[in-house]
Amino acid sequence: MIKNSTELIAFHEMSHVKHFEEVGEVVYKNLKDLDKEMYVWKQILNNRSKWTKVELNDALKSINRLRVKKYDLEPIKIK
Repeated sequence: MIKNSTELIAFHEMSHVKHFEEVGEVVYKNLKDLDKEMYVWKQILNNRSKWTKVELNDALKSINRLRVKKYDLEPIKIK
């Protein structure tokens, strides 16, 4: 993990670990980046009370960059 990383970055990376443990190595390695990052986004959103509005917006921008630029999907919008 990055030195001086934020709690959200640590949570993000631990969500990847949790996902890996849930589905197993073979399945995880074959998932698209979007599937992995959407899992993490859902974990962040499900725990939104832990994050500031700025942190949530940064996480939303990050997942939307991937969705729009790499997969040509519509961005996620939250209220």
